[in-house]
Amino acid sequence: MNLGQFQEAIENYDTAIKYRLNYSEAYHNKGLTLAILGQLQSAIEHFDLAIQYDPNDLNAYCNKSYVLNLLKRYSEAMESCNLAIKIDQNCADPYYIKGMIFEKLGKHQDAIKNYDIAAKYNPNFAKNYLEKGISLVSLGQYSNAKENFNLAIKYNPNIIAEYEAMFKKLTEFENFTIAKEYEQKLQILKKYS
Repeated sequence: MNLGQFQEAIENYDTAIKYRLNYSEAYHNKGLTLAILGQLQSAIEHFDLAIQYDPNDLNAYCNKSYVLNLLKRYSEAMESCNLAIKIDQNCADPYYIKGMIFEKLGKHQDAIKNYDIAAKYNPNFAKNYLEKGISLVSLGQYSNAKENFNLAIKYNPNIIAEYEAMFKKLTEFENFTIAKEYEQKLQILKKYS
């Protein structure tokens, strides 16, 4: 998608919300679009609106926690993950995001525990293996890291190309916060896989 298509999507979400103020899915999708465009605080506000109108929107909690983590608002991100787990304790996503939060905090053992829980609930979750591998690299466990990177590639053979494309798109949109995340992950994945 190009910038114009993202802006058109936002206009469409705004139109949907205009006709149905409590349309949580429109708020959620607008939040995702805003996050891609680098408007992270506005994205959080839209995830909050999605949650307000659908308190059981597990994905809104997860996406909110992901963005909060990017903004280094770790305790809020963790709280949002924990609320998602209360909705569905068998969903991999909140554990995966908790793992990323612990990773950012340098608590790699806690990160790995959460990645392992995520793998229990979604054993084919490629990005989860990528993140676990990154934590293992940080702990100097290179052979275990390589195993996890290989699992990431096994479950998503296009993961490197997808991350490269996303990095390029985010850079075009001048969303350097998320682009930097993708760039760092790509470098580690390419080096150790």
